[in-house]
Amino acid sequence: MLKAFFRSILGPVTMGKMDYYRQPQWRDSWGGAFNGQEFRTAMFHEIVQACDCQAIVETGTFRGSTTELFAATELPVYTTEGHERTYGFAKIRLQKHENAKVFLTDSRLFLKRLQRDDEFSDANVFYYLDAHWNEDLPLEEELETIFSSNTKAVIMVDDFQVIDDPGYTFDDYGPGKALTLEYLQATAKRFQPQMYFPSKDSEQETGLKRGSIVLCADDELNSKLQGCQTLRGVDLKRFATV
Repeated sequence: MLKAFFRSILGPVTMGKMDYYRQPQWRDSWGGAFNGQEFRTAMFHEIVQACDCQAIVETGTFRGSTTELFAATELPVYTTEGHERTYGFAKIRLQKHENAKVFLTDSRLFLKRLQRDDEFSDANVFYYLDAHWNEDLPLEEELETIFSSNTKAVIMVDDFQVIDDPGYTFDDYGPGKALTLEYLQATAKRFQPQMYFPSKDSEQETGLKRGSIVLCADDELNSKLQGCQTLRGVDLKRFATV
């Protein structure tokens, strides 16, 4: 009862800030940055360098471990978290990084507001989409918002099925809510992005071995992505789902 009383007085954001100091083991939740996946980290660094990205945008901050890795690039980082307590945790964690701005809002609203800024309309921006959780699957709307306003977006989606490598796990929330190529049908038809899977087999990855996919609709940037050693193009004719 006493704990519940203090939680109600302090509020979830303040509780989250306290968690950062009271629960230091939570700073490496899910294995740390990129789920503890060393090859995914290498993918990120190669993409950002090859595409000369000017900013990083993240949906689904959670406790900020991946965001902290983003901030270490010294690029401007914009990230949003929808849950108050984990937002509070990330807010304290990232306060030392002046280039990282942390928001508390729904990822769809966050992207719509962000994309109104002319700074993002013609800039090479790396987007990391990781706000999906259980019944709420905002990914399709997130992709629609980004591709509609920024033709030079390079997007990495976490927890995505690598269809020919079952060792990479992915999110599946039921009919129509699995993160698969089939889920991307509308996005593929409207914006015709090139898609890329990790080039390394899951057996050689570390950490949680979560799958991912990279999407880009800009011809110039795609020519650079095709030269990345950490990526391999998705042959849609081979998989015939999109």
